[in-house]
Amino acid sequence: MSEYLIARTSWLDDMEGLSDSERGRLFTALLMFAASGEKQEPRGTERVLFNKMCRECANDVQMHKDDVQMSNIDINKHKDLSTQVSTKERKNTTPFDTFWDSYPVKVNKKRCAELWKKLNPDEELVKNMLSSIEAWKQTRQWREGYVPYPDTWLRGEKWNDEIPADPRNRIKNTGYASRIITDDQIQFVDLNEEPKRMPKKNPALRYAQTPISEADFNTLIVDLEND
Repeated sequence: MSEYLIARTSWLDDMEGLSDSERGRLFTALLMFAASGEKQEPRGTERVLFNKMCRECANDVQMHKDDVQMSNIDINKHKDLSTQVSTKERKNTTPFDTFWDSYPVKVNKKRCAELWKKLNPDEELVKNMLSSIEAWKQTRQWREGYVPYPDTWLRGEKWNDEIPADPRNRIKNTGYASRIITDDQIQFVDLNEEPKRMPKKNPALRYAQTPISEADFNTLIVDLEND
């Protein structure tokens, strides 16, 4: 019993002398044989070819099933091998490998391995290191490419450094102290608005707060007249 019928192109030559109705009855009988495994020979001249085609059909279907079974065995072997390799790789992965894979800059690996061995971090410290790396990856400094070399990061124990504040905050210098302003406190200028004309500067203001000589006074008078 099969859900499909494997037809051979050589059957075209075998059926050359059959009419369309005989070919139709022959294929109907072949499909019924493939579906049930039972032979119901047609009544016309096509029955001469029926037994031969049934044997070929049965052999081809069996060969196809064997090929599929062997393919499934190969696939399962490949899966098992991949699982074994993956499990072996996981077993051979060290904390340093995890650190190295996590750190965005891959330089001076040998020196980093030596520093790591010297630090000999326990499981809790490794977790802190990895958490710090992930936090630093979100900072503007690291996103713009200003990342210290991994050996510098290890030597300086940078996982203990304070992570910069939210980059959306900005520092405003007031002249006396520094304070934080947030996005909702920023005032934006409407570029479509007509610019305001600034009042003309009075040249007399240059001399309003200081004594002036006669020469300066004469210069002031000239400036006012030219204005």
